[in-house]
Amino acid sequence: MRRCYLLPQPQPQKIHPYTPAQTPRFLVGLPPLTYAQKPCVESISDWLVQDTGASIVLTNSKYRNLIKLGAVKAFLKKPKRTIAWPAHIAWLKTDKLKIALKSTKAATTTQPSDVAFIQYTSGSTEEPRPAMVTHANIHAQGLLWDWCASDDLVLGWLPPYHDNGLLAFNLMPIYCGNKSVQMSPLAFIKDPSIWMRMASKYKAGYTCGPNFAYLLAAKRTADNVAATLDLTKLRNAACGAEPIKPDYLALFASKFAAAGFVPSQFNCALGMAEATLVVTGYPDPATRGGPKALTVDRTILEKDHPFEILDDLKDDGKAIHLTGLGYFGRTYDLKIVDPTTRRVLPDGRVGEIWIHGPSMVQNYWNRPELSQARLQATIPSEREPSKGYFRTNDYGVLVDGELFFVGRIPDMIAMDGRWISPQTIESSVERATDCIRPGCVSCFTLPRHDNDEGRESVFDEDEDPALVVVAELKQDMNTATNGQAIVATLCKSILRQIWSENHVQATTIVLLQPKSIPKTTSGKLQRWRAKQMFFDKQLKVQCAYSHTVRSVNKKNAATLKDIENALATKRFTPILLLDPASPMPSPIVQSI
Repeated sequence: MRRCYLLPQPQPQKIHPYTPAQTPRFLVGLPPLTYAQKPCVESISDWLVQDTGASIVLTNSKYRNLIKLGAVKAFLKKPKRTIAWPAHIAWLKTDKLKIALKSTKAATTTQPSDVAFIQYTSGSTEEPRPAMVTHANIHAQGLLWDWCASDDLVLGWLPPYHDNGLLAFNLMPIYCGNKSVQMSPLAFIKDPSIWMRMASKYKAGYTCGPNFAYLLAAKRTADNVAATLDLTKLRNAACGAEPIKPDYLALFASKFAAAGFVPSQFNCALGMAEATLVVTGYPDPATRGGPKALTVDRTILEKDHPFEILDDLKDDGKAIHLTGLGYFGRTYDLKIVDPTTRRVLPDGRVGEIWIHGPSMVQNYWNRPELSQARLQATIPSEREPSKGYFRTNDYGVLVDGELFFVGRIPDMIAMDGRWISPQTIESSVERATDCIRPGCVSCFTLPRHDNDEGRESVFDEDEDPALVVVAELKQDMNTATNGQAIVATLCKSILRQIWSENHVQATTIVLLQPKSIPKTTSGKLQRWRAKQMFFDKQLKVQCAYSHTVRSVNKKNAATLKDIENALATKRFTPILLLDPASPMPSPIVQSI
């Protein structure tokens, strides 16, 4: 690989609304670029520079001036965290360089195996991984976009340092000859209605966003505004990222029906950085017919792996819905594999999603062991032992060749001899109250005895793991009248709802300030990061509500004071702890 360049990204809620990568010159004739997702470390810039070995930052004058202004403001305010780039980094302002574009010699000497750029993964389940994307990978990805007509205008607000923003709205339009209209992600977050207003104005044929974005657009667009729009040209409204909730898409379709939008315009898909981008989907509108949902008994997904999938059940609180993500592209070989035995599973059985194809990257930057384990996995029964698969670390199931996403393996919750998808518990929390922001709940378990990094658990080591729920409040309870009383009622409602629908008990409910739960740049929940921040006392907590759950014959369970000490930090407002004598959902004691 030739010299590695680092492209900076704007920080959320900072002073960097301008994204330098949106300048076309960043996409032409450059050596390999590093498009970096935001890693969850104290010094983002130091981490990226150290990890990639970058020595040059490409930017433009406007962004460079914003960086300097930010440094001055940071110095005057003296915050605990500032954006500080290493002193040895050189800054090149491309709008000040005289670039000769008459010769194409540099472009013609590029080999298919050359690395085009390094794309960091989202970091939804673990630390971001630097995928080395080659020119051959990009070309193979382009073959999957043959459905895109040259007169289709693509519209996006996803940032170009995200794999979707980079490929779907920058590289693929160049490959397919499309026009691309882009706006800042901050513009969308500030006013979600702008997304469909822009789609109507420019007659967009393709756009893409995560699950929550369609919900925001539906909720934040007034009915009278939606009725004035024209979305009939939008042939492909792609949706990916976190497990897709059918009710979110149904709300969007209902809101914009007056604008001519119909459910068959949705294209639910699976994409990931290791695949360059798209893996599955419904590129042809004629084959869609609207999002497909598989209804299954939730207990079937909790007992053992692989699982049996049941057909249509009544939505009586005992069922969950899995949204179809389409069929895998013609260049891919996608299999569902038992992660332990590496045995390929038939349709209708849940296992780990394994993918092979020319779009798949072969290596992570400077991580040979991880590359071997995750990107070059083999299936013993295959005749081609050298055929390497990417282990996604995701559970899925094929039904008549169509992929349904079940959950992320690292996020699965093991309690009481069951495997439970965190989404089922998080959905219960959202249904318990209107005070929690939708899509802003994370749950995870803590071992009763934790020796990780020398930490000691406050919980009884002989008991089941402790279930912790972290949820964002819609409003600041510090300013609410009777805030503590409201929170007490709120937390009890959450505990009851979790028990009623899942038959597990949460030990701790942590309520956060609005807009503070850790997420990736595409809006995916980072449960592992929430757990780490819980340990490190970095959560922006308004209230922590704890209850010690002990089995009938267990002793030495953690006291309320133990839990208070474990949670206490100067960022916390006074912690509200549940009185052991307070009425709780019945039963609260599980026999062993």
